[in-house]
Amino acid sequence: MKHNILFIFLLFGALSINAQEILTLEQAVEKTLNNNLNIKVFRNNIAVAENNSNMGNAGMLPNVTLNGATNYSSNNTKLEFAGNIAPVEQNGAQSTSNNLSVNLNYTLFDGLAMFYNYDILKASKSQTEIQTRLNIENTLLQVIAGYYEMARLQNQMKIGKEALAISKERYRRAKTYNEFGGSSKIEFLSAEVDLNTDSSAFLNAELAWVNSRRNLNFLMGVENDLMYKVEEDVTLNKDLEIENLFDKAKQNNAGVMNAEYNILISEKQLKTTKSTLLPAIAANASYGYSGSNNEVGIVLSNQNTGFNAGLSLTYPLFRGGVQSTQRQNAQIQLENATLQKELAEKQLVRDLNNAFSTYQNAIRVVELNEKNLVTAKLNFNRTKELYDLGKVTNTQFRQAQLNFARTKSTLVNSSFQVKLAEADLIRISGSLLE
Repeated sequence: MKHNILFIFLLFGALSINAQEILTLEQAVEKTLNNNLNIKVFRNNIAVAENNSNMGNAGMLPNVTLNGATNYSSNNTKLEFAGNIAPVEQNGAQSTSNNLSVNLNYTLFDGLAMFYNYDILKASKSQTEIQTRLNIENTLLQVIAGYYEMARLQNQMKIGKEALAISKERYRRAKTYNEFGGSSKIEFLSAEVDLNTDSSAFLNAELAWVNSRRNLNFLMGVENDLMYKVEEDVTLNKDLEIENLFDKAKQNNAGVMNAEYNILISEKQLKTTKSTLLPAIAANASYGYSGSNNEVGIVLSNQNTGFNAGLSLTYPLFRGGVQSTQRQNAQIQLENATLQKELAEKQLVRDLNNAFSTYQNAIRVVELNEKNLVTAKLNFNRTKELYDLGKVTNTQFRQAQLNFARTKSTLVNSSFQVKLAEADLIRISGSLLE
């Protein structure tokens, strides 16, 4: 009776799973792009870089300030003057002063450093976009892997359900035969053990599937308890060509593009350090009011309103070798950036070749597993026929059942390995977001 209850529980659990909504891989990717918190952070980084990429941050625009001040004082004052002027002495003599001015400072020439800085800011913005794309690609690769893992486990549950149904029927048959003396107690107990084993395997597979769904929900940035199924069947793309992948990767690989921007930024930084060899010319202008009132003294009231302007030239003759050191370090940074690009290109070749070899090997493994499945199915069907006729032992039938289930499971696992290899190849080629 307990086995009937357990089987019914497992069966209805499987039916509830079958009744859930189907989530496609495209929908999972779309949800991730819209909801994943890391991706939102990456996009905010682009917004920050775009805000920073302006002429003002590069020093190409003037600075305008408004300055104002007011002061009050009360002092005991005693003044003695030369000549025949009578001395003045007063306690609590008050004085006030006020000033207000608008000031403008504008760098006219700084050895073109402001233009190089502006180029650096724009290049940094573009580099941030590339780095964001790289981070998003890595996140999407995790989502694809999570989706296929859930699909793989979903298939494993189906295989487990089929195995459980076979074991259930075998247990029912062995129980009936045992009750009427048609089989030994050992066969009945063996069938019961196998039924319990398959039941436990199904429960573990279901738990792994539920956990994989939670993991996928986390990556998609949706509610933890969102319920759905994924597509179980996959179509393998066996037509990927290494030459086409290399052509795309040379143009679109985010790692190589990031290294190229490092070179561009290093070149501009080197030019910025060289700009210190030239003088800097700045203009300044101001318009303001200043006034003061004093209770004692020669000048009791003073007011000024007017415009002031001027030019300044700065040329550093010697700064302790700092400028030379900066230029040398900038040159080294440029050399490092060039070496890093070369390294990125070599890594791209290695990664793409490794990924393509993995892809090809996974396809060959699938083809072998497909042949094995045909053989295992024929063997199981023939063994079942003989088992029904009482011509093979319980152990032989169980072995054929396990071989058939393992072969199906191996084929499912190898098929999803191909899909993961496909996704990795597309990521390396820089086409994942397409």
